[in-house]
Amino acid sequence: IGQLLREQWDAEGINAEGAIAYHRNNYIWWQRLLARLELAGLDYPAGAESLEATPVALAHAPRPDGLFVPIGDTDGGSADGVDHPACRYVTSQGSEGEPPQELFKLYRDGYAFGRSGWGEFERDMAEETFFPMPFGRSKAHGHPDGGSLTFAAGGVNWITDPGKYSYTHEDPIRKYVIAHSSHSLVYLPDEHRDRNADVALLAHQEADSHWDITVADQGYADVDLTRRVLFSTSGGYLVVVDTVRA
Repeated sequence: IGQLLREQWDAEGINAEGAIAYHRNNYIWWQRLLARLELAGLDYPAGAESLEATPVALAHAPRPDGLFVPIGDTDGGSADGVDHPACRYVTSQGSEGEPPQELFKLYRDGYAFGRSGWGEFERDMAEETFFPMPFGRSKAHGHPDGGSLTFAAGGVNWITDPGKYSYTHEDPIRKYVIAHSSHSLVYLPDEHRDRNADVALLAHQEADSHWDITVADQGYADVDLTRRVLFSTSGGYLVVVDTVRA
């Protein structure tokens, strides 16, 4: 049990599956397992303390409308069922609980979440700006979408992702929605891309005035492809710079 736990969860409470929906489900299932161990008088396995960080990570993942951003094999859902002040806050649109402390959060195993606020001051939570970006290694329930962006602002999901769609893997629509070319990414139709390649974190900076992150897609043999994303905290705007060198 301990070996499996350490394989599936990192020190920041991030699950290895690569999909927000599985992140929530696996957390709930592991909590049930730990409760059974406690009832049996058994010690928790080494690494179980990493799960303490998971609820806050899940609270960063919903869009302003309270639903999970459809990263990987995620088809909606929310942090409902996770008993933590941060999760209660995002599922209740701020009427219960307490929000996470950070507006910008980068998790080293492949998620960057940024938002303009938690609905505490100038606008309701549903009206805030939100821009998540997956990156990192290939994962079991992730898609080849490292570096892709979704974007919500003013109560509208302007750029979204189809998520799971279906587990009928031969369905042409399933093949379409999980393809690299179906995400908000630079698409190079004449170049082969290794779908299992890493999208590496190159740089990350948080300042009072802005948040800045750069990733590199390592899937092309003869092309250098980077994406830089910068959000102005004062202006409330997002700048995306894609650089392609062949």
